[in-house]
Amino acid sequence: MAHDGDGRRKLAGNNTAGHIYRRGQSAAGSNVWSSWIPSATKGWLSVAVEPNADGRVVLAGITPAGDIWPRAQAIANTNTWFAWSPLNRTPSAVSMAQVAMAYNHSNRLEIFATDHVGRAYYRSQTAPGSRAWTAWTQFVSSVPLRSLTAVTNADGRIEVIGIDDAGQVWRTAQTSATDNNWSTFVKLNGFAMAAIAAARNSDGTLELVGTDTGGGVWRRRQISAGSSTYTTWSRLPSRTLAEIAVETNTNGRVQIVGVDNLGNIWQSTQASASSNTYTAWSQIDGKLRP
Repeated sequence: MAHDGDGRRKLAGNNTAGHIYRRGQSAAGSNVWSSWIPSATKGWLSVAVEPNADGRVVLAGITPAGDIWPRAQAIANTNTWFAWSPLNRTPSAVSMAQVAMAYNHSNRLEIFATDHVGRAYYRSQTAPGSRAWTAWTQFVSSVPLRSLTAVTNADGRIEVIGIDDAGQVWRTAQTSATDNNWSTFVKLNGFAMAAIAAARNSDGTLELVGTDTGGGVWRRRQISAGSSTYTTWSRLPSRTLAEIAVETNTNGRVQIVGVDNLGNIWQSTQASASSNTYTAWSQIDGKLRP
């Protein structure tokens, strides 16, 4: 999920045939969604979505060969898009496994990705809204990471949170909002997670939502905005999910969208802005690949 230029959430995912499907909220903050729009091409394995500073949404998909292809809206809030264009491989030339995006303090999007041997990389737009990107830079990590997510702190520093092969959760953050120096990856306490996503609460703290190895959904947050310390995991309303995404609505409430093992799509929203409780799960029409 990501912010659209008009404040609505944009949701994108893949179906079992490999088409990228996307849709938007019918109104900002709503639990009602527009119709699904499929991609003309198929074969995509995963997709990330994030807006440029000017509101134009960017998609980044991974092909079966493990290459990342981004594309951007030509005009914000429209169905007019530039063509897909491939990014070059990392120096290792190993195929990519998973991709995420966030935007930095200079309003440039950054792409974060893991390859099939667990190395994590990042690169950024050369200028705000640009279709050109800097070279890949590898993160320094003591463990292989099989998936990651990225979110921007209230002070503009990007936080990257990853999961290793054992399901342990690790975090790193920019040391300042205006550079690409990163803190050392540190393991967060807690038990194994299968998937993780992050958004920023209205009070500035980051909200982590994860699924455990049995599909149970849990949440935790920073103890204060920008802190490197998080609360312990607490269980959310019962629902068995394989994949999740989270984003903050214009009303300040974090919204979760998840996919179960059958491809059914579910959503839950904070009871109020920055609340520790969430509404009961409700199903969204359509099917996505878990």
